[in-house]
Amino acid sequence: MKKSAYLSSRGVTLMELLISVTILVVILSMAMSTWVSFTQKTNRINAQATLDMEARRIIENFRSEMSKTTRDSIIFFPVTKPPIKRYPLPSHPTKMAMVSLI
Repeated sequence: MKKSAYLSSRGVTLMELLISVTILVVILSMAMSTWVSFTQKTNRINAQATLDMEARRIIENFRSEMSKTTRDSIIFFPVTKPPIKRYPLPSHPTKMAMVSLI
């Protein structure tokens, strides 16, 4: 009874080993590119969520501060006060400095 050449050989040939390693490298490179893409998308989404929460917090703080104040305490432009008068004050004999007196 003769054994076939494949069954009688022990171990793997160099060519079989190179083919299996090549297939493994191709599969791992596809998996790594997918993983990198996934982590980049996840990091981008986390950064957007963090910025959104920070913006909402700032807006809420501004809204709460504005609700605690009255319209009279918010000064955009002086409504009842006259314009600021500036009086010249000599600081140097040849130059004149302007000082505002409030």
